[in-house]
Amino acid sequence: MLAIVECFVAQCGEMGLQAALECIHPAAGKAVVLFQGVWKKWQEKRQREQMRKEVEELAKMSAEKLVAEVREQLHLLAPNDPEARQALEQYVTLIPAAMRQSFRRADDPSGRSVPVTLVLAGPMDLVRLFPVAVPRFRPGESLPGLSSWVLGELLGAGGFGEVWSATHMVDGQRRAAVKFCTEPADKLRLIEHELKQVVRLMRAGGHPGVVGLIEYNLDAVRPWLMYEFVGGGTLADQILEWQAAPVTDRRPAILAAFAQLASAVAHLHQLDPPLVHRDLKPANVLRCHTTGRLRVTDLGLGGSAVEYVLSVESQGGRAASGRLPSMLFGSHSLHYASPEQRKGGPPDPRDDVHALGVIAYQMFTGKLDAAPGFDLADDLREAGAPDEVIALVGRCVSQKAERRPTDAGEVWGVLAPLSPAPVSRETKASAPQPPPLVSASRQTDSSSLPLPLRGRLWCQPASATKPAWKVVTDTPASVDIDADSVYRLELPARITDVELAALHSVARHPHAGRIVRLDLSGCEKLTDAGLVPIAALPGIAHLNLYACRELTATGVAHLAAMPTLTRLDLTRCVRLTDAALAPLAKLPRLEHLSLSGCEWITDTGLATLSAVRTLKVLSVRGTQISPTAAERFTQTVSGCVVEV
Repeated sequence: MLAIVECFVAQCGEMGLQAALECIHPAAGKAVVLFQGVWKKWQEKRQREQMRKEVEELAKMSAEKLVAEVREQLHLLAPNDPEARQALEQYVTLIPAAMRQSFRRADDPSGRSVPVTLVLAGPMDLVRLFPVAVPRFRPGESLPGLSSWVLGELLGAGGFGEVWSATHMVDGQRRAAVKFCTEPADKLRLIEHELKQVVRLMRAGGHPGVVGLIEYNLDAVRPWLMYEFVGGGTLADQILEWQAAPVTDRRPAILAAFAQLASAVAHLHQLDPPLVHRDLKPANVLRCHTTGRLRVTDLGLGGSAVEYVLSVESQGGRAASGRLPSMLFGSHSLHYASPEQRKGGPPDPRDDVHALGVIAYQMFTGKLDAAPGFDLADDLREAGAPDEVIALVGRCVSQKAERRPTDAGEVWGVLAPLSPAPVSRETKASAPQPPPLVSASRQTDSSSLPLPLRGRLWCQPASATKPAWKVVTDTPASVDIDADSVYRLELPARITDVELAALHSVARHPHAGRIVRLDLSGCEKLTDAGLVPIAALPGIAHLNLYACRELTATGVAHLAAMPTLTRLDLTRCVRLTDAALAPLAKLPRLEHLSLSGCEWITDTGLATLSAVRTLKVLSVRGTQISPTAAERFTQTVSGCVVEV
């Protein structure tokens, strides 16, 4: 066993495992108490150069091997406290990854070697290398309040919470990233604020460059938000990988990525009022493992979390961030925060513009631990940045807000002509120009479908086994329909019944059946009358009516005329009663139904649904349905998971 690990375990035993765990808790601020003892023991065993070698060996070690080495010793220290042993084992599994994350740099993106700049002078240096906290959850646990999802891998941890991957028990292909708020005091200030921002964006049509929200639970002991899973690392990983390529090879990729990022942020800024992120940084920009697309995450946390980080770091402390790449945490928020933000000023799109300038500087130079200085022009020129970008970055990071571009749309306007491939802003005001969906030789297999409603159209291959939606265009528009694709139509939150009447003409078109998904999330002006033209669409398999608060049983009755419907979301349709469920019992293919937040639904209504033998997942959280009735239902409808 490495001496550093031996000293850590010995100090935990000397203090008592429970006392050591309390020190590791980020809210306690006592980590240095634990690591003072570790440092003293380690210093007695090893010289400074030996210390560096041991740290490097530990960074290279697998989590499994490390836990196997300490498990027996922990058992000897606390034979009667299995809970404390398990918690410390879980903490130990994070140590190698935490160190690798700290050591990642341009000349070693893997972080498996110790940088020459590493200083080991005291216990605080160990505090910075070791994980921030002991995870509150375990792999294999069910997601609290949503038992059909199982937690997989810890993606990130810190003072505000934890991010875990999760997999659906029934559909193993469905993955998500769940962000927990582990500190109850932060619940209202952080999680609820973020939820409002994300829902606001999604009601406005969402954006392919922003990670989408799937589900949430603010009533749990530890509230959580569930997002789309975006595997592939972060922009920070991409920046380090770029540095291995020649300047001439990486320049086009950097320009395209920067324009793509500016496009996504521009979409946030064009909302009314503008949505300001306030915590843009490479760790909060994820990279899709299949398409390579950059996707912004952590909307809304910037207004609260970054202020916490700034207050801690400005006092010389250590914010709980930067150890593991995740949707919650990233390092060096001070680099990206605008001068106004540091002074506590109100949110302004120019805060994000400042962050975009710093990110662009790091994308070209590969220096993730640096911000632009007086010689930024020379640095960028040496890194191969074109003159237009050098001038743009200089304006973005100006100390005076009035000298910066007014918002990310202006930044995108400069970048779009420089990008090696056309990059659209993909906003309501400016529709994207997507690549052709079919080759020229197959254009004869498609037909034009007029879509006269305001909204956004997406497509994916009909053969896709998991979501692969790509934006086609904003509507109204006339769209060439590809015979090998299916389509999804998103309508804005402000749409009215009068506008929805246009779906009657769409439904009569011979290719209307290619539209298989219709999203009306948060359409508060939608009434029962609006469901009549919706029910006329011939091919809808997935209908999202989330938070359509004016709907009643009268309107839901129209949905019985949709034989292709397999997935129906009626979450927070607060006026629905048991009477609304009888028509749903007539749907021959219904597999997924959400009634969460429909507080008037009772056991009587659930009994009505027992006729739907095709159901696989039924969500009834926030209703009056009892656990006993839910259990009876699962016995009647074999194979159905009821989320109570």
